[in-house]
Amino acid sequence: LRYSIRLDNDPVIQNIRFVMDKNNNVIGAGFYSDSKLSNYSGIYSFRIDSQTRKYEKKTWPISKEAFDDAEPPNRPDFFPERGKKRFFDYYLNQLHVDDAGNLYLVAEQVSEVSYYLEYGDILVAKISANQKLDWFYTLPKRHKSLYQESIFSYGFTPTDSALYFIFNDSPENYKPDKRARYHLMYEGGPTANVLVKIVPNGKVDYRFLNKKFNMTLVPAKTFKLSDKAMIVYGQIVNESGLESGMLEIIPLNQN
Repeated sequence: LRYSIRLDNDPVIQNIRFVMDKNNNVIGAGFYSDSKLSNYSGIYSFRIDSQTRKYEKKTWPISKEAFDDAEPPNRPDFFPERGKKRFFDYYLNQLHVDDAGNLYLVAEQVSEVSYYLEYGDILVAKISANQKLDWFYTLPKRHKSLYQESIFSYGFTPTDSALYFIFNDSPENYKPDKRARYHLMYEGGPTANVLVKIVPNGKVDYRFLNKKFNMTLVPAKTFKLSDKAMIVYGQIVNESGLESGMLEIIPLNQN
């Protein structure tokens, strides 16, 4: 079988990723734009039914104003400033389909600027089983790297009840009396280990980890143990400057 993954009026498909749900239906999603050089114009998804083999597609245009407002409504007081407020350079990393048939799209803004890479905000969107765009948010995060080093970007763990994101960030961004009015770039060194939880209704919660150890996370080495716990790998430096690795089990049912 062959399917032509096209959208009405032939906009440019910028990203594409697909997964298979528990009923063997193929579910795909990504971004599209009206021209090759413009910002993204919206989000699209498609579905190939395993029984009827029918191909269905759906698009959701996103205006500049809607993207500018794409922040969690219940963000905490310390919520840092977002990065580049352009719906562009987002790369689709994960699709997750839950047991109810809801599709979650996860992307990261990655830009190349003067010999270094900037790993920016995380975009999360929920497409319900009845093909509606329930919500989409951007979670602020700024990393600067000369290379694709493992301490940057983020780790992702989906469960039956929530999505979890974990990453390093500058501690200055999360102080109640912080002086910076913008989101400081994290380039290594002392870190706030940030764990973000998003439940299906869109509520967002933040947790901060490793109060005892100054552990630098390696987000790519994040693994799900069960729906109740995840395990992460990180690096710690003692008072003598010696570096060692550490594994930490993180319970997910805490507030």
